[in-house]
Amino acid sequence: MARYRPVGRFAQGFVRGKLRHDPVYRYLFEAGLPPADGAVVDLGCGRGIALAVLASASAPGLSGEAQATGPQRFGIERREAHAAAARAAMDGEAEIVTGDVLATDFPCARLILLIDVLLYLNAAQQDQLLERAAARLSPGGRLVMREADAAAGWRFATTVAAERASAWRRCEWRQRYQYRSRTEWVNRLGELGLAVRTIPMSRGTPFANLLYCAETSSGSHGAPVRN
Repeated sequence: MARYRPVGRFAQGFVRGKLRHDPVYRYLFEAGLPPADGAVVDLGCGRGIALAVLASASAPGLSGEAQATGPQRFGIERREAHAAAARAAMDGEAEIVTGDVLATDFPCARLILLIDVLLYLNAAQQDQLLERAAARLSPGGRLVMREADAAAGWRFATTVAAERASAWRRCEWRQRYQYRSRTEWVNRLGELGLAVRTIPMSRGTPFANLLYCAETSSGSHGAPVRN
Protein backbone atom coordinates (compact mmCIF):
# COMPACT_ATOMS: atom_id res chain seq x y z
CA MET A 1 0.00 0.00 0.00
CA ALA A 2 1.19 3.49 -0.81
CA ARG A 3 0.45 4.50 2.78
CA TYR A 4 3.45 2.50 3.98
CA ARG A 5 6.08 3.96 1.66
CA PRO A 6 7.36 6.36 4.36
CA VAL A 7 7.81 3.44 6.78
CA GLY A 8 10.44 1.56 4.79
CA ARG A 9 10.76 -1.47 2.53
CA PHE A 10 10.49 -4.10 5.26
CA ALA A 11 7.17 -2.74 6.50
CA GLN A 12 5.93 -2.38 2.91
CA GLY A 13 6.80 -6.00 2.22
CA PHE A 14 5.15 -7.20 5.43
CA VAL A 15 1.97 -5.26 4.72
CA ARG A 16 1.90 -6.42 1.11
CA GLY A 17 2.16 -10.03 2.24
CA LYS A 18 -0.60 -9.60 4.80
CA LEU A 19 -2.94 -8.00 2.29
CA ARG A 20 -2.22 -10.69 -0.28
CA HIS A 21 -2.41 -13.79 1.92
CA ASP A 22 -4.43 -12.99 5.04
CA PRO A 23 -8.18 -13.21 4.29
CA VAL A 24 -9.22 -11.03 7.23
CA TYR A 25 -8.13 -7.82 5.49
CA ARG A 26 -10.11 -8.56 2.34
CA TYR A 27 -13.12 -9.24 4.54
CA LEU A 28 -12.71 -5.96 6.41
CA PHE A 29 -12.46 -4.10 3.11
CA GLU A 30 -15.47 -5.75 1.48
CA ALA A 31 -17.86 -6.24 4.41
CA GLY A 32 -19.00 -2.64 4.77
CA LEU A 33 -17.85 -2.52 8.38
CA PRO A 34 -16.76 1.13 8.72
CA PRO A 35 -19.61 2.95 10.47
CA ALA A 36 -20.88 6.23 9.07
CA ASP A 37 -20.40 7.81 12.47
CA GLY A 38 -18.95 6.96 15.87
CA ALA A 39 -15.47 5.69 16.56
CA VAL A 40 -13.48 2.74 15.25
CA VAL A 41 -11.09 1.28 17.84
CA ASP A 42 -8.40 -1.31 17.04
CA LEU A 43 -7.02 -2.96 20.19
CA GLY A 44 -3.55 -4.33 19.47
CA CYS A 45 -3.42 -2.54 16.12
CA GLY A 46 0.14 -3.50 15.18
CA ARG A 47 1.26 -1.49 12.15
CA GLY A 48 -2.28 -0.23 11.66
CA ILE A 49 -3.15 -2.42 8.68
CA ALA A 50 -6.79 -2.93 9.67
CA LEU A 51 -7.30 0.77 10.33
CA ALA A 52 -5.72 1.61 6.98
CA VAL A 53 -7.92 -0.92 5.17
CA LEU A 54 -11.06 0.44 6.84
CA ALA A 55 -10.06 4.01 6.03
CA SER A 56 -9.58 3.05 2.39
CA ALA A 57 -12.89 1.19 2.32
CA SER A 58 -14.85 4.05 3.85
CA ALA A 59 -13.52 6.81 1.63
CA PRO A 60 -11.36 5.54 -1.23
CA GLY A 61 -9.31 8.23 -2.90
CA LEU A 62 -10.06 10.95 -0.37
CA SER A 63 -7.39 12.94 1.38
CA GLY A 64 -6.86 12.79 5.14
CA GLU A 65 -8.59 16.19 5.47
CA ALA A 66 -11.63 14.97 3.57
CA GLN A 67 -11.79 11.78 5.59
CA ALA A 68 -11.68 13.73 8.86
CA THR A 69 -15.45 14.12 8.69
CA GLY A 70 -15.84 10.34 8.88
CA PRO A 71 -15.54 8.10 11.94
CA GLN A 72 -12.86 8.73 14.54
CA ARG A 73 -10.17 6.06 14.44
CA PHE A 74 -8.15 5.00 17.46
CA GLY A 75 -5.52 2.28 17.91
CA ILE A 76 -3.53 0.87 20.84
CA GLU A 77 -0.24 -0.95 20.25
CA ARG A 78 2.31 -1.98 22.90
CA ARG A 79 5.34 -1.99 20.56
CA GLU A 80 6.50 1.55 19.84
CA ALA A 81 8.11 0.67 16.50
CA HIS A 82 4.83 -0.79 15.23
CA ALA A 83 2.82 2.09 16.67
CA ALA A 84 5.14 4.54 14.89
CA ALA A 85 4.59 2.68 11.61
CA ALA A 86 0.83 2.88 12.13
CA ARG A 87 1.02 6.63 12.79
CA ALA A 88 3.05 7.17 9.63
CA ALA A 89 0.70 5.07 7.52
CA MET A 90 -2.46 6.71 8.85
CA ASP A 91 -0.95 10.20 8.49
CA GLY A 92 -3.32 11.91 10.90
CA GLU A 93 -6.37 9.80 10.07
CA ALA A 94 -6.11 7.89 13.37
CA GLU A 95 -4.84 8.42 16.88
CA ILE A 96 -2.35 5.67 17.69
CA VAL A 97 -1.36 5.22 21.33
CA THR A 98 1.56 3.15 22.57
CA GLY A 99 0.31 1.18 25.55
CA ASP A 100 -1.07 -2.01 27.06
CA VAL A 101 -4.59 -2.87 25.87
CA LEU A 102 -5.41 -4.02 29.40
CA ALA A 103 -4.55 -0.67 30.97
CA THR A 104 -4.97 2.00 28.27
CA ASP A 105 -8.32 3.75 28.08
CA PHE A 106 -10.17 3.99 24.76
CA PRO A 107 -13.36 5.75 23.63
CA CYS A 108 -16.82 4.32 23.14
CA ALA A 109 -17.05 3.02 19.61
CA ARG A 110 -19.37 1.68 16.93
CA LEU A 111 -16.70 -0.82 15.87
CA ILE A 112 -14.01 -2.44 18.05
CA LEU A 113 -11.41 -4.77 16.54
CA LEU A 114 -9.47 -7.52 18.33
CA ILE A 115 -7.54 -9.23 15.55
CA ASP A 116 -5.19 -11.98 16.82
CA VAL A 117 -4.83 -10.39 20.27
CA LEU A 118 -6.59 -12.47 22.90
CA LEU A 119 -4.40 -15.56 22.42
CA TYR A 120 -1.49 -13.66 24.02
CA LEU A 121 -3.47 -13.07 27.25
CA ASN A 122 -4.37 -15.50 30.01
CA ALA A 123 -8.03 -16.41 30.55
CA ALA A 124 -8.66 -13.78 33.23
CA GLN A 125 -7.06 -11.07 31.09
CA GLN A 126 -9.10 -12.16 28.09
CA ASP A 127 -12.30 -11.82 30.09
CA GLN A 128 -11.20 -8.44 31.44
CA LEU A 129 -10.51 -7.05 27.98
CA LEU A 130 -13.71 -8.44 26.49
CA GLU A 131 -15.72 -6.89 29.32
CA ARG A 132 -14.07 -3.51 28.76
CA ALA A 133 -14.70 -3.72 25.02
CA ALA A 134 -18.35 -4.75 25.44
CA ALA A 135 -18.91 -1.91 27.91
CA ARG A 136 -17.56 0.63 25.40
CA LEU A 137 -19.65 -0.45 22.43
CA SER A 138 -22.16 2.17 21.38
CA PRO A 139 -25.78 1.04 20.87
CA GLY A 140 -25.84 -1.01 17.69
CA GLY A 141 -22.05 -1.34 17.86
CA ARG A 142 -20.02 -4.33 16.81
CA LEU A 143 -17.03 -6.17 18.28
CA VAL A 144 -15.04 -8.06 15.64
CA MET A 145 -12.38 -10.48 16.84
CA ARG A 146 -10.34 -13.24 15.24
CA GLU A 147 -9.13 -16.26 17.17
CA ALA A 148 -8.24 -19.86 16.40
CA ASP A 149 -10.80 -22.55 17.22
CA ALA A 150 -9.21 -24.86 19.80
CA ALA A 151 -11.61 -27.64 18.81
CA ALA A 152 -10.56 -27.65 15.14
CA GLY A 153 -8.25 -30.69 15.24
CA TRP A 154 -5.23 -30.71 12.94
CA ARG A 155 -5.97 -27.22 11.66
CA PHE A 156 -5.74 -25.90 15.20
CA ALA A 157 -2.46 -27.78 15.72
CA THR A 158 -1.12 -26.19 12.53
CA THR A 159 -2.19 -22.75 13.73
CA VAL A 160 -0.40 -23.18 17.05
CA ALA A 161 2.76 -24.44 15.35
CA ALA A 162 2.82 -21.45 13.00
CA GLU A 163 2.28 -19.05 15.89
CA ARG A 164 5.12 -20.58 17.87
CA ALA A 165 7.42 -20.39 14.84
CA SER A 166 6.60 -16.69 14.45
CA ALA A 167 7.33 -16.10 18.13
CA TRP A 168 10.72 -17.78 17.80
CA ARG A 169 11.56 -15.56 14.82
CA ARG A 170 10.75 -12.56 17.03
CA CYS A 171 12.95 -14.02 19.80
CA GLU A 172 9.89 -14.33 22.05
CA TRP A 173 10.73 -17.83 23.27
CA ARG A 174 8.75 -17.55 26.51
CA GLN A 175 5.50 -16.39 24.96
CA ARG A 176 2.52 -18.36 26.23
CA TYR A 177 -0.86 -18.72 24.54
CA GLN A 178 -4.43 -19.16 25.69
CA TYR A 179 -6.90 -20.58 23.19
CA ARG A 180 -10.58 -21.41 23.46
CA SER A 181 -12.98 -23.33 21.28
CA ARG A 182 -15.60 -21.69 19.10
CA THR A 183 -18.29 -22.76 21.56
CA GLU A 184 -16.43 -21.24 24.50
CA TRP A 185 -15.93 -17.90 22.73
CA VAL A 186 -19.55 -17.72 21.57
CA ASN A 187 -20.80 -18.50 25.07
CA ARG A 188 -18.50 -15.91 26.65
CA LEU A 189 -19.59 -13.18 24.24
CA GLY A 190 -23.21 -14.14 24.82
CA GLU A 191 -22.71 -13.70 28.56
CA LEU A 192 -21.67 -10.12 27.81
CA GLY A 193 -25.01 -9.44 26.14
CA LEU A 194 -23.73 -9.72 22.56
CA ALA A 195 -25.32 -11.58 19.66
CA VAL A 196 -22.61 -13.53 17.85
CA ARG A 197 -22.08 -14.98 14.41
CA THR A 198 -18.90 -16.69 13.25
CA ILE A 199 -17.26 -16.53 9.85
CA PRO A 200 -14.45 -18.88 8.70
CA MET A 201 -11.33 -16.78 8.25
CA SER A 202 -8.70 -19.23 7.00
CA ARG A 203 -9.44 -19.34 3.28
CA GLY A 204 -6.32 -20.26 1.35
CA THR A 205 -4.48 -21.28 4.54
CA PRO A 206 -4.28 -24.48 6.64
CA PHE A 207 -5.26 -22.62 9.81
CA ALA A 208 -8.29 -22.77 12.14
CA ASN A 209 -9.11 -19.08 12.39
CA LEU A 210 -12.63 -17.80 12.90
CA LEU A 211 -13.95 -14.26 12.87
CA TYR A 212 -16.45 -13.50 15.62
CA CYS A 213 -18.85 -10.66 14.84
CA ALA A 214 -20.59 -9.75 18.09
CA GLU A 215 -23.23 -7.02 18.14
CA THR A 216 -25.14 -5.09 20.75
CA SER A 217 -28.83 -4.43 20.32
CA SER A 218 -29.61 -1.04 18.82
CA GLY A 219 -30.86 0.32 22.13
CA SER A 220 -28.32 -0.95 24.63
CA HIS A 221 -24.66 -1.03 25.51
CA GLY A 222 -22.78 -4.24 26.27
CA ALA A 223 -22.47 -5.62 29.78
CA PRO A 224 -20.89 -3.40 32.45
CA VAL A 225 -17.31 -4.05 33.51
CA ARG A 226 -16.99 -5.99 36.75
CA ASN A 227 -15.02 -4.34 39.54
